[in-house]
Amino acid sequence: MIRIAIAAALLVAVPAGQTTRDGVYTETQAKRGEEIYAKSCASCHASDLSGSGQAPALADADFAKEWDAQPLSDLFERIRTTMPADAPGTLTPPAVADVMAFIFAKADIPSGTTDLPSDAAALKSIVFAAPRAGLGIRDLVRRARSSRQSPIPNPRFSGSIRRRRAPMNARVLVVAALCGLVPASAFPQALTSLASVRVGYTTRKNTVKPQGELKTQIDALDAQIAEAARLGRNGELRRLYAKGIALLNGRPWTDATDYSASLVLRTPRVVVDSSKPYTVRLEQIYAPSLALQNAVSAKVTLRNRPAPAPPNQPAPEPAVVKDLGAFDGVARDLRESPFFFDLDLSGVADGPYLLAVDVLNQGERIGTASLGVALRTGVDDLAARLEADAKRAPESVRPDILFPVDRMKNVNRGRLELRTFDPEKDLAAAEAVAAAAKGGKDPFAGKTGDFKRHYLLDAAREIIPYRLYVPTSYNGSKAFPLIVALHGLGGTEDAFFDGYNKALPPLAESHGYIVAAPLGYRVDGSYGWGLGTPPSDPNTRRTQELSEQDVMQVLQRVRQAYKIDEGRIYLMGHSMGGIGTWKIAPKYPDIWAAIAPFSGNGAPDTLEKIRTVPEIIVHGDNDPTVNVAGSRAMVAKLKELGTEHKYIEVPGGLHSDVVAPNIAAAIDFFDAHRKPVRSTSQQ
Repeated sequence: MIRIAIAAALLVAVPAGQTTRDGVYTETQAKRGEEIYAKSCASCHASDLSGSGQAPALADADFAKEWDAQPLSDLFERIRTTMPADAPGTLTPPAVADVMAFIFAKADIPSGTTDLPSDAAALKSIVFAAPRAGLGIRDLVRRARSSRQSPIPNPRFSGSIRRRRAPMNARVLVVAALCGLVPASAFPQALTSLASVRVGYTTRKNTVKPQGELKTQIDALDAQIAEAARLGRNGELRRLYAKGIALLNGRPWTDATDYSASLVLRTPRVVVDSSKPYTVRLEQIYAPSLALQNAVSAKVTLRNRPAPAPPNQPAPEPAVVKDLGAFDGVARDLRESPFFFDLDLSGVADGPYLLAVDVLNQGERIGTASLGVALRTGVDDLAARLEADAKRAPESVRPDILFPVDRMKNVNRGRLELRTFDPEKDLAAAEAVAAAAKGGKDPFAGKTGDFKRHYLLDAAREIIPYRLYVPTSYNGSKAFPLIVALHGLGGTEDAFFDGYNKALPPLAESHGYIVAAPLGYRVDGSYGWGLGTPPSDPNTRRTQELSEQDVMQVLQRVRQAYKIDEGRIYLMGHSMGGIGTWKIAPKYPDIWAAIAPFSGNGAPDTLEKIRTVPEIIVHGDNDPTVNVAGSRAMVAKLKELGTEHKYIEVPGGLHSDVVAPNIAAAIDFFDAHRKPVRSTSQQ
């Protein structure tokens, strides 16, 4: 059906006449269209038309190419009949024409002195003429794909994870549909991953070691969790985990607690320009048990970020920065009828804040939803400047300049949590790179110390960060050893630099190691599945495969950028990273001189692949998160295989406190082991 519909559209006779290059709309009309677009389309396609995981971009080269030579009447009718998603066909013809004008303005199509007509018959005589393509993030993707040789060749990776381009016919239809094919409820918010929530619950359970009545309650809860997981009911899983953590912390689970845990805030963006109107909506992720007799009200405040809570205690309520108003008529069922708030954040200083919505029933607070936001005046203008700077910069540093633009989009779309993006720091770093790259300079050439780099992970169509430590003694005259460090669940590329008492960087400096810490695509990416069975869920499988690919891409990039001793490449990690170490090492056994998994576990039958790779293993015997039995089983297999290893089991050691005191032991172990390899990687 799609092919037939598009074929018919392509056969429409287009009378000779104007093209979009002739200035067929006005700037005033585009301004009107911007307001309409913000209200009706931005939640799907992003405020800058860059698209999302559910909806395509509307101002990039793909859009221009796919509409090239088509009559504007086709686009007009598609918008008119399919949007907005919750009320298709309700936009007036002048509003449709205004939205089209805004799209053209964002695509750098020149404006003119006459408004775009709001009549389909008149638009038949105007043909879309594609503008010249720019050099934004999507252009980097296309350039990487179209090059004859991948910038980071890695033939061992299967091409199955690369996102094939959709057939053009289908993509044209999707692009033309604008918001019509995407539910209006698709406001993004990245909740803490269920994997992290599950680990937090399991850790608390293993710490408390419930007995008696509490154990009976937790056992029953675990059965419900297993059933909800089997059925894929993620909202119910979040409810059950929240209930379990409350009970394990000695707090009662009441109807009001259940109601509060159901609340969530959704918004098109969490990195916010405070000078512009801001829309947020309140909804629920499951049906709570609390029976409400009437509609309720809400009070909205902007607060300072809360201070860290004492162990096992609720965080103190943070101070109010701005009262954003009281609202009546909040529905009892927010799944069916979410409540929108139009908020004024003007006058608030840039920085991180907590947006809080208290729900009140006859004046009594029955629940609170909160959302971390970052305010930055003029952030969209700054992003546009960075994109312009990237076009003029050397190709090798364009991802470093574009990273905060790309990361901000993904955070706003809900793909990533806000904590993975520091607007002030990341935007400033990109500006510094752009300034240093003027005149074609590479600001990273010869750079030593602690810094971040970024690259385009083509299969993910996303710019990914990684962190490096290069000893000050490195000058390229001799090969240096390399450590690849993998963070734990919920961590980032910063974990081994800012965590674990910051022990690794000074040891790398004094012992002469380059350290590369990848993100692993996502904070819960898991670094693949090693030699095991791929996950059955396609989304999980994709995330894990991209996680592994990110690690190997970073390794290859560092080997290309620095002179690395190929006989001295090491792999280490903690928790999920320790598990990842035991996944990746057997899959790529010829790379590693030694490995160091901390607080991990693995599959003993995979150790045959790395029986000649020395290992140092560290685990606490009181680890409540990853049971020490996993490391013990791996060590038993190492003994059976005769593999050289050192096992440090820390009496009373927990999950994370065993890492920092034993990083030096891992470095000493690495110092003592190298592969009998002569060659080094290129400068």
